[in-house]
Amino acid sequence: MHPTWPIVCMPVDKLLNRNETRSMRRENPPQKGPVPEIKPPRVAARIKAAPKIRQAYWCDFPRDAQLPEMWKTRPVLVLSYKNTLFGPCLVAPFSTDPQIGNPWALPASISFDGRKTWVVCNHLYTVAPSRLSTFPGGKIPRFGEEEFTRILALVLQWMPRLPVPVAVGEAVEEANSAVIAGLVAEKT
Repeated sequence: MHPTWPIVCMPVDKLLNRNETRSMRRENPPQKGPVPEIKPPRVAARIKAAPKIRQAYWCDFPRDAQLPEMWKTRPVLVLSYKNTLFGPCLVAPFSTDPQIGNPWALPASISFDGRKTWVVCNHLYTVAPSRLSTFPGGKIPRFGEEEFTRILALVLQWMPRLPVPVAVGEAVEEANSAVIAGLVAEKT
């Protein structure tokens, strides 16, 4: 038997006297609820202009991703419009792994690093423009409208459908009315 085993295997109460253990518990009680969150920093964008719809960039995805999330630096296609350098940007990632059999991936006409790529339409991400960078030489490829329309159609096919066609203005008005009615009901 190893000489340190009895010490490691001893209960904490035997290593410390019971009063010390109780005082440690009072001073450092176990935390209840979620861990306090620390707001992430705002990072300056590396690109010079706001990303435009149909443009492709390199994106630094978080390193702490969990599969099947996208990770590492990879190309993305900008799906959102009216983007700014400080607001959110909706993107669809590219993959160089063959996506044969994936109904939500389309082969892309643009290759990156000379490798065939697919746009993965069921992995949409909202990223900060500070995660985006241009291609070597400052190039920013832009997809044609026809190819982008096929990609967007596949994205929309993956998204759930509205149960009843409703105009956006009407939907917002109905939601606001319901909130107001709920607040009035609470006060009475």
